[in-house]
Amino acid sequence: MTCLNLDIDFLRHPRTLRLRAKLGPGAELLPLELWCHCARYHAEDGVLRGYSAKELESACNWRGEAGKAASALLETGFIRQEADGAFSVPQWLEEQGHIAAFRKRAKAAAQKRWGDIPKGLRQNDAETTGNPAPSATPPDACGNASGNAASTASGIACGNAPTVPDQPDHNASDIRNKSMGGNAVSGAQSAQQQQRGPAAHLGEAAKRLKLVSCYKTFRGIKPGSGWDGQNLERNLRAAASLLAAFRGELRPAAQWLCGFGEKMDSSGLCWTLDTAARHAWDKG
Repeated sequence: MTCLNLDIDFLRHPRTLRLRAKLGPGAELLPLELWCHCARYHAEDGVLRGYSAKELESACNWRGEAGKAASALLETGFIRQEADGAFSVPQWLEEQGHIAAFRKRAKAAAQKRWGDIPKGLRQNDAETTGNPAPSATPPDACGNASGNAASTASGIACGNAPTVPDQPDHNASDIRNKSMGGNAVSGAQSAQQQQRGPAAHLGEAAKRLKLVSCYKTFRGIKPGSGWDGQNLERNLRAAASLLAAFRGELRPAAQWLCGFGEKMDSSGLCWTLDTAARHAWDKG
């Protein structure tokens, strides 16, 4: 969980008292809203490029007279205006620079763990099932072959992503196993698993947990933060859907998830594992 550094004297600091005097009770929350916004979308430098005064006030959740909050924040030093007119948070990197550093470290760890796909993994899947293997990057998601680099962002903006489909309870091999007593195909399945490597031996539940773990690592969600209690069940369903989009193969799904996250973060867009699953199934 990403956290802000907050001075214990913030509420009684002269700048905060001046801001409250100018705007009234509750004004001390405006800088906190602004810092949280910058942590999400401008963690690298704390500069809000292209923002008008009205947009700045919206980021602070100001609901009073237009222009009044922006003026008060400038006068009290909570924001400043650069030479090019952009608003920025003073001393952002000195006080909140850890946010971008942790995010970069988490992404590097996720890419290192999930970035490599074993050679032949997708080819083996195509040969043993008789169906063409899906691309590690589904069409109209991130970085597809047709060059539609903006499709991820536009898909969310236009609401084109489909509802996350349910994970089927049984696949075709399960049905064959039941109808034939499970004996006729067991040897073939064992050979296939040996060809596909260790990931193939994982059960569906383990694969879902590993994919959720990849998502948490990428987003910098720390163990013991209480995230699992509130979000694990919903994200396991999203992980099941994402795995289904890649025919149950863990590594291609994890690699695509990291690439999707990079694309969304670079576009300044919020995303979740559910968002990734929806776009993995979006065929245009």
